[in-house]
Amino acid sequence: MNLTEEHNINKNEITYRLGASSDFGDEHVFEIRAVYRKKDRCEWKLCSALISKVDNELDKFSEQYKENSFFIVYVKFSNISQILLQLYDAGIEIDSRYPSIKLDEKNLWTETLIPSWCSHLNVPIRHLSTSTDVSNYGDEPLIGHKLTYYSSFNERLKEFIRYEKSDRKCIHLLLEDRRALLDLRNDKVILNCMTEVSLVGQIEHNKNIKKINIYTSDSSPIDIKGASSIELWVVGENNLIHDYISSTGFPYRYDINKPAKTIEENLLENIKTGETVDCEFKKFIDISKGDSKSSEIDKTVCAFSNTDGGSLIIGVTDNGEIVGVDEQVRRKYKKSLDEAINEYLDSVRKRLYENLTINDCFTINVVDLLGKKLIVVNVNKSEGWNFLQVSDVPYARKGATNFNATRLVSLELISKNNRHRSTFQGGY
Repeated sequence: MNLTEEHNINKNEITYRLGASSDFGDEHVFEIRAVYRKKDRCEWKLCSALISKVDNELDKFSEQYKENSFFIVYVKFSNISQILLQLYDAGIEIDSRYPSIKLDEKNLWTETLIPSWCSHLNVPIRHLSTSTDVSNYGDEPLIGHKLTYYSSFNERLKEFIRYEKSDRKCIHLLLEDRRALLDLRNDKVILNCMTEVSLVGQIEHNKNIKKINIYTSDSSPIDIKGASSIELWVVGENNLIHDYISSTGFPYRYDINKPAKTIEENLLENIKTGETVDCEFKKFIDISKGDSKSSEIDKTVCAFSNTDGGSLIIGVTDNGEIVGVDEQVRRKYKKSLDEAINEYLDSVRKRLYENLTINDCFTINVVDLLGKKLIVVNVNKSEGWNFLQVSDVPYARKGATNFNATRLVSLELISKNNRHRSTFQGGY
């Protein structure tokens, strides 16, 4: 029995399970990623979709191969009921030439709770998924005019939808649940809640077991340093689990041998280490037309994605001094700090999105560190070579510098052709 997974949830139960979190208050932007397939000139069918809240709306994106199409669009919702009403009624339109994302009453959901300590938003996420009725069309290569080559459809699908823990032929709905969470910092856990819950479980130190039973009114920290076993579960009305830290629970098991560091701790550690093959500092990058230095951000993110990933930290000098971007963005946008930061984030995100051939390899966050605001661009390794759109040049990392990797791409292509020729000449 998996305590963090529920099956056969209908649309009415989703709103009930989220309680007060089902109403966002104001309208929020949701990013919708949709993948369509067809076979032998038949009609397009929805294969997979991912619906998740984002900070800002970007430009629409489409990538259309002969029998496979990928889209990103943005829709605003103010509550969960609006999302479900569209899904089960008119459907969410992605493109007029393709069927809408639409469900009927027989579509039931499976919910997996992603705990806050391993959520990218640092809050619990209710990951809901329901299967699509698309058949298995095969795993052919993706080849298209001025489009990135993929050796298989599943390679692109995995990169685009980004969820490996569930069947990718699903509609995925990611919903934040902020009513109660476990705040893990410096080997101490604090219960933060906006509703009536209890924190139950046990902590084991040197074979001594301490039972935990904390109610909403008691928010004293729990020390987990050196624990050999951890079971902490936030439970609400009708025994609904809101968050957890478990050294035995799957699929999100807390590794007691490698306790998670806070974002701030990891960042400070990287800055103290200095610039490396997977970390680069920039005091500030002005994302403006005509500013030659703004291209540095494209090259660095491209280089990280073609190597082993990495982090670009804006607001830190070359020698590791933390200066922040506070003053620069205030002067540039002439707005309040929060508004200026958001506008700067939008500019950076938009530039990278437009200038990279593989543009879903990065995330951008604001981190408060030592009283300064830093912009952190975290980059994942791409499964294929990433290029700059205009120059058609790939970059990679060598030490703490970026270099033009066109020669590496050419050598790799020659090597593949030679292997193919050798196989062809040798027969079966």
